[in-house]
Amino acid sequence: MQSKALTSLKLYEISEQYDRIFSELFDEETGEINPEKQAALNALDEAGNRKIISTACVIKNMEAEAKAINDAKNAMALREKRFKAEMEWLEEYLTFNMHKLGLKEISCPYFKISLRESAAVDPDIDMDALPEKFKRVKTEIDPNKRDILAALKAGEEVPGAKLKTNLNLTIK
Repeated sequence: MQSKALTSLKLYEISEQYDRIFSELFDEETGEINPEKQAALNALDEAGNRKIISTACVIKNMEAEAKAINDAKNAMALREKRFKAEMEWLEEYLTFNMHKLGLKEISCPYFKISLRESAAVDPDIDMDALPEKFKRVKTEIDPNKRDILAALKAGEEVPGAKLKTNLNLTIK
């Protein structure tokens, strides 16, 4: 069997030919090994080994590429986390300084920066002092901040809760 013809075969084709030739290896009458068949098996062995090594090289390259992709993904996730943390810090910095300077709004050709007040219930709520109508029952008791906020905004006194003013930055 010619070496050039073997290199064009796929690995499964080499295996099939190997099985077929191996079944014909021994002479039926004498039981001796047919030298031509033995040479063909040797050539198929060599071609099969080259194909196996080549396929293994492809697998190793794919493993390396998959690892590189995973490493890049992890690096980008870390970069995103740092970027978001820096962005949040800058927003807090901008909010603090605009408030300190008494600025409510700034416009430029690209966007509008504004501070607006919003009300929210302070997260430090005394649950023991809070009336039942402002509590929700889940698997554990927590304050119904929406109802508390509405009551506080309406001027109602809610024992255990107080109104907290927040400044929210908007960039449009």
